[in-house]
Amino acid sequence: MHNVEVSDVFQMSVDRGGVEFVSADPEPEPGFIWRFDSLPSGRCLNITLVLKVPESQELEFDMAQGVYGVGFVNVANDYSSTFKPYVIKNVVYVSSDETPTVTNCEVVTVVAGFDVDLTTEEYGSGTYVNEEQIHLKSENSSIKIDKDVSSTYGPTSLGLYNNRTAIYSSKWTEEACAKNRVTGASFSESYRYAASIDRESQMKLDGNGSVMEIDSEFEGMGHIGFLKKSASSSAIQRSPIFESREDYVGSFKVQEKIDEYSCSGEYQSINEHIYNVDSDKSVTGSGFVSEDKRIRDSQRTYEYGTGTYESEELIRTRTNYIVKDLRLVSAPVNQSLTDDFVLNQSMAWKEGIYSKTPETSYIGEEYSGASRLEKETVARGLNEMETEANFSGMARYRAVVEDLADIDEQYEGDYSLGMSILVEGIPKYDRPYMNVSKSATIYHVSEGTFAKYTINVKNDGNRALGPIYVRDVFPPESKFVGASVRPSELTESSAYWTLTHLSIGDSSTITLCLNVTDNHCRELVGFAEVSGGYSGDKWIMASCTSSVEVNMSKSYPEDPINATKAEALKGCDGSGISLCEELIPEWCSSP
Repeated sequence: MHNVEVSDVFQMSVDRGGVEFVSADPEPEPGFIWRFDSLPSGRCLNITLVLKVPESQELEFDMAQGVYGVGFVNVANDYSSTFKPYVIKNVVYVSSDETPTVTNCEVVTVVAGFDVDLTTEEYGSGTYVNEEQIHLKSENSSIKIDKDVSSTYGPTSLGLYNNRTAIYSSKWTEEACAKNRVTGASFSESYRYAASIDRESQMKLDGNGSVMEIDSEFEGMGHIGFLKKSASSSAIQRSPIFESREDYVGSFKVQEKIDEYSCSGEYQSINEHIYNVDSDKSVTGSGFVSEDKRIRDSQRTYEYGTGTYESEELIRTRTNYIVKDLRLVSAPVNQSLTDDFVLNQSMAWKEGIYSKTPETSYIGEEYSGASRLEKETVARGLNEMETEANFSGMARYRAVVEDLADIDEQYEGDYSLGMSILVEGIPKYDRPYMNVSKSATIYHVSEGTFAKYTINVKNDGNRALGPIYVRDVFPPESKFVGASVRPSELTESSAYWTLTHLSIGDSSTITLCLNVTDNHCRELVGFAEVSGGYSGDKWIMASCTSSVEVNMSKSYPEDPINATKAEALKGCDGSGISLCEELIPEWCSSP
């Protein structure tokens, strides 16, 4: 074929301003046109064209309002930084002297981005005071709402023309729901059938995390919910990272903050095991309560019943840490929700908490049929739990360690009890987790000033790790003397070690000596960094910093070490640490 002409045309489903040229091979003429003198029979031409599709429209929206009055209110607002999908149709036309024009096309859909949404709704009759601020920015997928509302129920009437009257009688409803599709988190806060609401609330969502803060006092029904799932598509079917549901009916004062933070973008898949949710709660009141919170399949805390309720609670998913301080007294609840419906219920309290490692260990406790319960419980990871309890009802305590222990204790009546359980050698956390610590001791001798460092690496997670790479960065003007493990690499400013593996619960210690005589700082600052591999191609990292003050005024011992030992100390390599440790007691009686 001769005089071959190729033309490429793009058609957009919406007006997006067209595509942007990035590169092509070979280079086209203006308008995406290529011309070739000839194309031999049986041969082909490949054209590679790279274009940038239009980005979502950048939007920034701010609103501040203040409303107060008496009457009927009905408000519904939706905010979103998510852009709608659109279609790009690409058509190619090819012609030559010997052939008519032929065409082919390809259609691509630019999908909607994973962004953030917020929905608010409120309605009711009576007195109403509201101050609200909204800020939305699509560029960084962020929404923030600050709301301060106070409402009291009361029937109201409105005079209309022709002597007609509209009468409104509706208890208050306040709702706010937010979704952060970037981090996989969603919040909900709602109040229904409320005779009164005094609420200060803030929700803030962006590409790195979400925060919900609540300070409310209400009479009616209240609900607070939170769900954190991995934003990775490969983890859709997994258990939620953190799931929380709280329901209240009666009169309550709630102060609560939930803060979730995640890696975003390309680092999300690399650091998929990193998930942080901090939850702090303080609630007092009387009525019906139902609470259930779960950290993956590893931990759960729950309670429900009717009566007076005081709760202080702290949860840190990163370290599987839960603290509960409860005071519960059973009593009937009688709450009018509508004109023709009254909740009349009496339920003894049921409360429980557990931590477990699948097929390995379980530590938990449960109280049921309790007319009163006062307790403080601390779960430090999956392998430790402490409890102080005073109750009237039935309690059951369970601790199971595979092939080692099976504890099952039950008490019924009035009891005061204290219990502490610690299981070593099992995962402390429900994911890969490594802990590194570093301590330093200073010794002053006639030959100079020496620092002895101890680096401890422990596998507290649920995966065996290997290999383990340890890097220690020396303080300035330090000289390496020796170590308990020969470094795999040694430089003037750092040392590297490679450990084959660390099983679950195992730890490894490296001790090294440095000559720090030439360091004239008041403090010696050292840094250690450790990385561990697992599951073939995944890694976790941990680091720590040590700081120790150098007491330069300390006098030397009257009987200095002899020259032979001094020369050996100066010249020792990775095997010389035994000599260093032998000399340490002689250098001084105390560090």
